[in-house]
Amino acid sequence: MDAIRKQASKLREQVARQQQ
Repeated sequence: MDAIRKQASKLREQVARQQQ
């Protein structure tokens, strides 16, 4: 489960970077 949470966080960060 921790791996999924880590992956989700990474994906969210990527999206935030794209928005900027």
